Amino acid sequence: MIQSYRFSIVVPVYNREWCLDRALRSADAFARALAEPVEVVVVDDGSTDRSSAIAMGWLFPAEPTLLHVRLITHLRNRGVCAAKNTGAFACAGKWIVFLDSDDELLPQNARQVSQKIEAHDNSPLQFFECVRDEEICLPGDGRSRSFNLDGLLLGETGGEKLPVVLAELFRACPYDEDLRGYESLSYMRMLRSAAGTVHQVHARRYHTGHDDRLSSRAGLRKRYHELAVGHSRVIREHRAVLSSAALLVQVMRLAKAKIWSWLPL
Repeated sequence: MIQSYRFSIVVPVYNREWCLDRALRSADAFARALAEPVEVVVVDDGSTDRSSAIAMGWLFPAEPTLLHVRLITHLRNRGVCAAKNTGAFACAGKWIVFLDSDDELLPQNARQVSQKIEAHDNSPLQFFECVRDEEICLPGDGRSRSFNLDGLLLGETGGEKLPVVLAELFRACPYDEDLRGYESLSYMRMLRSAAGTVHQVHARRYHTGHDDRLSSRAGLRKRYHELAVGHSRVIREHRAVLSSAALLVQVMRLAKAKIWSWLPL
């Protein structure tokens, strides 16, 4: 019999042997704080380092854990969105938590995160706050507010967020695998049928001190090209339902991305 979970954590990894164990240890601490089994699906996206070996160490842990870790391996590098989709379609949880392999969950807020999700069970897309690098994790005010497609495009949800998505809806609106780092395309499609919720509760710490993130300078022109494609796709799919303000913002983003994709860096 396949075991069901409330939460499945999907961790895509590509040549991240230096940080994967940290991410998994944070997931373990998160599960312990919840005092319930949590599934973790690690998707190795064709790594050439020891990333898979590190994940395999969690399949048969030496110490008791509430994590149930699974490892899926891509034979070639297909990109982060493809890795996330693979994990999402394979997991057994009701809710999917997407955790980058260089980031950490914040176990001290695990119970509050769980309570917020249950209190807004009718919202299939929920965002939680993040802290950067070594910033002190100050208590959030705990408020929650809903947002729609216009709100997402107009920046009402704020900056970096940890997404928690109802698995059933995500499988109907997976990430576009040809665009790295434009996961919001999927969220916009979800928001066509239901409102999302953003919570003022910190759930994730993200790290920026390395050059293989999408926001690094390396490959910046390619990144702007991908952003231009994504912005164009948003306009094509949603212009009929967007407000004039949201559509204008998106057109301006498209123009900016195209200009930067042409400029020498």
